[in-house]
Amino acid sequence: MDSETYYIPVNYTDAGKLFGLFEIRNAIESVVLGLPVLGLCTALLPFTITWKIIVTLCLLVPTVGFALIGLKDDSLTRYLKTWWTWRRRRRVLTYRGEVNAHEFEKRYRPLCEAVGGQFIKLGPSSPDCIGLMDIRRLKASPYAAQNGGTQRRESLLAEKVSWLSVWYSLQKRNLSEEDMNYIDASLIECYGRRGITFDNASLFEEDGVTIKEMPVIQEWYDILREKQETKHLSVILTRYVSGSAASMGGHTNVDTENPYIVIDLTDIPDDLQLATVYAATGFATDITVQNGDVGTALLSDELWKLLGANSNPLAADYTMRMVKLIRSQGGVAGVTSQGMADMMALDGGKYGKGILDSCRIKFIMQMEDQEARLVQNILNLTEEETKMITRFRRGEGLLCIGHNHVPIAVHVSPREYEAITTSPTDLRARQQARVE
Repeated sequence: MDSETYYIPVNYTDAGKLFGLFEIRNAIESVVLGLPVLGLCTALLPFTITWKIIVTLCLLVPTVGFALIGLKDDSLTRYLKTWWTWRRRRRVLTYRGEVNAHEFEKRYRPLCEAVGGQFIKLGPSSPDCIGLMDIRRLKASPYAAQNGGTQRRESLLAEKVSWLSVWYSLQKRNLSEEDMNYIDASLIECYGRRGITFDNASLFEEDGVTIKEMPVIQEWYDILREKQETKHLSVILTRYVSGSAASMGGHTNVDTENPYIVIDLTDIPDDLQLATVYAATGFATDITVQNGDVGTALLSDELWKLLGANSNPLAADYTMRMVKLIRSQGGVAGVTSQGMADMMALDGGKYGKGILDSCRIKFIMQMEDQEARLVQNILNLTEEETKMITRFRRGEGLLCIGHNHVPIAVHVSPREYEAITTSPTDLRARQQARVE
């Protein structure tokens, strides 16, 4: 078969440009803008010819230069059109609600406790514990309850064993199929020694109301140590039994019935972050689904870690199903991330995209160009909307609800700003005012 040879000239990429440098559209705009400036300066300036030339050049050169070069890879008129469209279509949301001033004098824990909430700090140095092995999701969904159902029909033990297996896999990578089976069997035996079986009725004492005491990590650890073939699996749990994270392996000692719960993960070591985020997410999901009939909301700032490159498909799949479960049962799931690439790092973004698809409302704040391009491909944004995202200032964003995309600016009251600001300048000024 004969082949043909094509020669590509070195200036191929300069095709369609004036002198290989300027876009034709930019050149036309420079002429359209330059001629009126030249005419007005010549006709109206009350100077001698020398000064007319100097002033005219001072005005003409920047005008024509900006028109030729453009702004941010756009022609001058296209850039102004984008800016005007954003300015005309943007909406301003302002909340002026009255809030107790005392709540805004402090941050984080004081704010939570000021409204009667439960602040939970997870970490090796904290005494707070959420009971990793507790079975909480006892009620049927709000929709089943409306039809006469009050208890879960699915086996709660099987569900918990599956959840704990994933939690374990986040700390010991590349578990074999045999090891996974050992983990599964050891958990079933651990709950069995407490009289808890796959029958949901076994979760309660004889009165049918009081919930039996749940096992702790120590009991699971002891069972793994009993057999030679499972001793190596107990090493991971040592940290939760006699190591630095022992406080995290006990019984629940916080108020899980509080309507406002904040979970702080800031002091978690790097090697425990994934497992702890997963544990906190599971705890919050149980609480949210249990109270789905009252419009409970889960707002997570660290959920992306379970979808990142360091996670595994089991944890990512659980996270995706968790978001869909909360929404399907009357709750609200809010997920935030400072980088869209983090949510798309595992399996080509399969799980991150699944979460985005299940969220009807999305709010996109200022991003760098590379991140904005990624969001454009995922959410099918227009070129104009993508450029708008890169130019947003603090408090501005693109609100996406279905096919409707609206640029908005969010303003808070002074009290709200004082409570949530993390600006070092503001914090220093506040501290100085208190000293004085």
